Amino acid sequence: MLALCPSVEAQSSNTLVSNIDKTHTNFGALTGNVRAQQFTTGSSAFGYTLTSIEAVADRTITSANNLLVQVCGVAADGRPNLSNIIANLNVPSRTLPVGNVVFSAPANTTLDPNTSYFLVLINRTGTNGPTSGTITYTTSNDEQGATGWSIANSGYRINRRVSGSWTSITPKIRMRVNGTATSGKVYAISSSATTVEGIGAQLD
Repeated sequence: MLALCPSVEAQSSNTLVSNIDKTHTNFGALTGNVRAQQFTTGSSAFGYTLTSIEAVADRTITSANNLLVQVCGVAADGRPNLSNIIANLNVPSRTLPVGNVVFSAPANTTLDPNTSYFLVLINRTGTNGPTSGTITYTTSNDEQGATGWSIANSGYRINRRVSGSWTSITPKIRMRVNGTATSGKVYAISSSATTVEGIGAQLD
């Protein structure tokens, strides 16, 4: 008997979707803010393995150890659902220089096919920093990447100086999502009970 099972074997990371090369039209301060950008995955049957997400710093980001970068789900109202955290991404250093910043994902972080998620950047110290610096935005709606992937045409922001609620903003974060499509691997299974790689005991 043959079984087709998801495989997360090491593969070269690819660009799944990106608008990072589009014109820088706006910037967003991190101090006192929570910023979020929605993206949607393609239709690969077994989903995707996320390796990293990049954003672009317009000004040096300091005290970045107080910056929380996450991938979360989408709430029923279409806004970020911070109660459904998919992954906490790694912030590479305490100071992030101007240019592309790579936030790496934990090993085996998976994303479902045809599903929307948010990249979220949270200043954990609240209203007055100390995380400072800015990330760049674009008004371009022309992203590139794997079939079916997209970046939403607007983003969300919480301005903690004013309120604790999400507001929609027109430009979107310049970003690149990197990873691979999870492949299906065929395993041969005997008629007796056996162990299948990645699954465990398969009964008769």
